[in-house]
Amino acid sequence: MKKVVDLIDQGTDMLACSTVQHISKNSFFPALAIALEIQSVSGPKLVNWKKCLASESTFQEKIAHLRKDVESFAESFDMPGHVIY
Repeated sequence: MKKVVDLIDQGTDMLACSTVQHISKNSFFPALAIALEIQSVSGPKLVNWKKCLASESTFQEKIAHLRKDVESFAESFDMPGHVIY
């Protein structure tokens, strides 16, 4: 069975070949750190991982903070096809 870290590592290699700019392998580490922290509490099963995420407010706060960071990063780029005034 592959570890989450291995799967993320393989996925980021795909990013290197794509046209996505300004995203590095390090961009995924905060999300991966939260996922591994949840897994350390919940165990290896996805069902338990989802229950742990839904029931623990500390994880929900970390996810909310990560979401804000991602949204602020995404807002720094222009949307293709939209005129900037």
